[in-house]
Amino acid sequence: MLRRFLDWIRSWFGTSDTSIYDGADKGIFVFFDGKETVHADPLVLYRRIMDVAPGLDADIKGGRSALKSAPACHLSAVDTIRDIFNIDHPVNDFDCSGTLTEIQCMALLDGFLKYCDSVKKNSPLTSTSAEVPSPSGEPSNGIIPPLTPSPSGSGSTVTEPNINSLTPSLSEPVSSTAP
Repeated sequence: MLRRFLDWIRSWFGTSDTSIYDGADKGIFVFFDGKETVHADPLVLYRRIMDVAPGLDADIKGGRSALKSAPACHLSAVDTIRDIFNIDHPVNDFDCSGTLTEIQCMALLDGFLKYCDSVKKNSPLTSTSAEVPSPSGEPSNGIIPPLTPSPSGSGSTVTEPNINSLTPSLSEPVSSTAP
């Protein structure tokens, strides 16, 4: 709020700021690729990860296992991470000048996933929530009540109709229309 007020005052003195967002408000993921600092769109990186997620997950799990193929799985995971973030592959295994090491590549992926979690946790709820009709017919502002476990103890979370409520109670008088 204060920032908007100051921007409004600055507009009186002829300073024209053409950027819509301040640098911190852009939501850009910044990382070092071995040569320079890269400002990347997190959604593009996230889509790249999701495109290769099953294979990358298998390679990371295989690389952390005690199998004979663990070194090959680890190298495959690192190569996939390099491709996701457009990081150059090293010329040889010992010279990593101008690129990232294997450990740095794995840390970059971990850092990006932590960044995504923090953005997801800090994002405000949308103001355009759908109106979900409640059983009584009134809109409930998009809030769906939680499911309650059934009293049958079957482990199902689906609410089952209460059989006692479907049959008339003995204490209620039964009305008959017989003459």
